[in-house]
Amino acid sequence: MLGAAQQTVTSSRSFASVVRGQNVCSVILEPVEYDKNSDKRLGRNDLQKLTKSFYQAIDKDNKNFAVKKTVPAKNGKIIFELGSESDTEEAISAFNKKVEVTKYKAVQVKKKMARIIVYDVTECEDADSFRTEFLRSNDNVKDMVDHGELLKVVTMLWKDRSHANVVFEVSPKLRKSILLNGHMKLGFLLKRCEDYMFLIKC
Repeated sequence: MLGAAQQTVTSSRSFASVVRGQNVCSVILEPVEYDKNSDKRLGRNDLQKLTKSFYQAIDKDNKNFAVKKTVPAKNGKIIFELGSESDTEEAISAFNKKVEVTKYKAVQVKKKMARIIVYDVTECEDADSFRTEFLRSNDNVKDMVDHGELLKVVTMLWKDRSHANVVFEVSPKLRKSILLNGHMKLGFLLKRCEDYMFLIKC
């Protein structure tokens, strides 16, 4: 009997959607040795075999883990979304006792903050000047950042020498505030902005 683990269903969610979730507690099983440039995913039989090994590892110590979903990923990896952070820590510890047998190791998926892209920025020369001008132009955003909300410029995608699309990382609360009207103020201008859907190599 596999207990709660039997209720697992395969999810169609992408790896990016898993790691960007606010309350997701996930474990990723990855080969000890793998080709980072490979897009190959596990075949059905290998996927079932590895899933069974994971269940056996977490059930061996009579842990009633709640495995909510599984997400196959490239490079021969597989992600298990669990019910709590304590389940995640215990599952990693239990599975990694079998590394020599399975040739796989378990690691915790790192959570990612949301990213926003703002289009056609001409007023800023670099990331620091953009962040300074953005905060100067938006008192409500500056107040939230001053109280600990995340605002970090990730990259500037230059279209030419004077025009760039800027990608920045924000906390969930700040994202909601910035995207409320579909545009943001920068200096005296309103700039179109939206969620930046980025791909994570896993």
